[in-house]
Amino acid sequence: MTLPEIAETLEGAIRIIDDEAGEGKSPRLTVISVALGRCLEEIERMWDEESA
Repeated sequence: MTLPEIAETLEGAIRIIDDEAGEGKSPRLTVISVALGRCLEEIERMWDEESA
């Protein structure tokens, strides 16, 4: 997988987790969503550096 593909996959996962968290299924889902968001930010940063 390329970095953009990984980023796209993470974005999709975050959307799903946020939907589930919004339904009150588990408070842990919010923590997972935040952690994945930080991973996504790092991947985007790496992609920016690689593309420069």
